[in-house]
Amino acid sequence: MKRREALKVAGAAVALSALSNVEAAHIGVARIEERLVATDEISFGVVGDMPYCEPGNACLCESQHLKYFMSVLDDMNKERMPFCVHVGDVFNGPDQGAVPDESQYRLQAEHFKKCKIPFVVIPGDNEYTDFGNLKNDALNFFRKHFLFVDNETLPHSRQDGRSENIMWSHGGIQFVGINVPGMCDEAGYTALAPLPDNNKAFLDIAFPKASEDNASAVVVFLHAEPRRKGYTDLHDFLKAKVLAFNKPVLTVQGDLHDEPTLKLCFDNVPHWWSFKAPSRSDIGDPPLHWGKITFRPAQNDFIISVSRLR
Repeated sequence: MKRREALKVAGAAVALSALSNVEAAHIGVARIEERLVATDEISFGVVGDMPYCEPGNACLCESQHLKYFMSVLDDMNKERMPFCVHVGDVFNGPDQGAVPDESQYRLQAEHFKKCKIPFVVIPGDNEYTDFGNLKNDALNFFRKHFLFVDNETLPHSRQDGRSENIMWSHGGIQFVGINVPGMCDEAGYTALAPLPDNNKAFLDIAFPKASEDNASAVVVFLHAEPRRKGYTDLHDFLKAKVLAFNKPVLTVQGDLHDEPTLKLCFDNVPHWWSFKAPSRSDIGDPPLHWGKITFRPAQNDFIISVSRLR
């Protein structure tokens, strides 16, 4: 049985909007009082931290977690959306000393490709940094198998030397995905050099491009929540870009295994929102779910609905 929760926030008040077989919930976005050129609404899907397969052969078809995830893909395929973004942690975290298995990346990529809409994948720590000294081998497997979205189905550009970082425009919105794995302390993220500088350089392209194109909003996808301890430099850099852009900016991240939530006026910036993407919230007995985000330029607001599979 599927339950869809939809909501929105207008100003400081929370307004609950009802759909057929929909329960209103507490996730939402604030409305920003700006005058923007009205364009068509645009909706897109987001997921994260799933299917979270166990090491070994758990990404094969007999995996119960994978079966749930394929139901999520089937559900998304019914929607008319231009793309969906997975914000990382495809697998369960590897054991200490584990060696990345390329066959797992290849198998999961084949499952992702069953999504009938363009499917973008951003790295998480479980398929990258959690492999310790072998993290670069793991990242190479990620790049080889998970960067399958093509320019015909989703016109985009990738960063030279950092091909997992991706940028595209759609419906008057600038989208950008950057490699920010979770579970890093300050030294850990810095130790991934030149990754932090690469990410800032890519954002330094995305936000000016959004301004030049008169984009209605910018959406940034990453795995770790940038305000968490360990990402101070990235957070401060991103905040400066958000303030300078002075239009709606939404950051979408995963990493935390809890209910999908949206923080209003993120870091006290009125036009900055942060959305925790739907994930497999209970590792032992999941419901899997995904989020549909709709941006309405005329109203300068987002409507977010979350679909659960029970």
